[in-house]
Amino acid sequence: MQAELRKPAVSGMFYPSDPAELKQLLQNLESRALLSPGAFDEKILVGGIVPHAGYMYSGVHAIPFFHTVAANPSDFDTIVILNPDHHGQGEDVSLDPHSYWETPLGVAEIDKAFFPLLELETSLLAQQNEHSAEVMVPLLQYYMPGSFKILPVSIRNQTPDIAVQLAGKLAQAADKLGKRILVIASSDFSHFVPAKEGAANDNKVIEKIQALDTKEVYSVIMEHGNSVCGVGPIMTLLAYAQLKASKPRVDILSRGHSGERSSSPSVVHYLTAVVSYNRT
Repeated sequence: MQAELRKPAVSGMFYPSDPAELKQLLQNLESRALLSPGAFDEKILVGGIVPHAGYMYSGVHAIPFFHTVAANPSDFDTIVILNPDHHGQGEDVSLDPHSYWETPLGVAEIDKAFFPLLELETSLLAQQNEHSAEVMVPLLQYYMPGSFKILPVSIRNQTPDIAVQLAGKLAQAADKLGKRILVIASSDFSHFVPAKEGAANDNKVIEKIQALDTKEVYSVIMEHGNSVCGVGPIMTLLAYAQLKASKPRVDILSRGHSGERSSSPSVVHYLTAVVSYNRT
């Protein structure tokens, strides 16, 4: 199993490597998080946008998404984790060839049934030192201790066309396999800018996200030089949601920045949102 097992790359840096310490941290962060119990009881969850910084910085904002999913169990078979390729070492879009990912909270199995249907390249390098998918897994294990599998998908070439193509492949594969998937778009927002400036820049992007306009999300980011690092995952999630429902919606659960934890003239911004649609 050793060759099939991906060991954590950022355990002990982005989140504690000790299971008890990790659980304690998540409990503490949850006590400070903005939770919305019951808010999505009449909704079907498609996925969400979740930040991927160290838990001490973005965890209080990420937790509301996982808490919402746990409160609205839908027997998800597979959690698709769409993440940016910060190191630029993988293909345009790639799958991780391992069979399992290890975290301090256990082992998560990759759903390889999707591989032949998605027809994507596999790449060891894409996830080798990447944190943006890995940090989602302990949160999933903590809040959803069931039998789900994961499907990390690394996106290096973040364009609207690639996002729409990938969304179509995911929808078709899930339908053929008869599997219910939850799609996580891993992304931080404005990087290393003053808090007010970053919030103003992000507002322009958020407006297009809530309109589910993938091309305009990309255009606004390109036009204003906004440093949203996971625009590819976000666009893919929006495109997928529109394939699943006629009227999906995006609700913001939490928003903040790294300066809340450590005062600085330039901060990284975080946003957590859930994408859903009405049951009837």
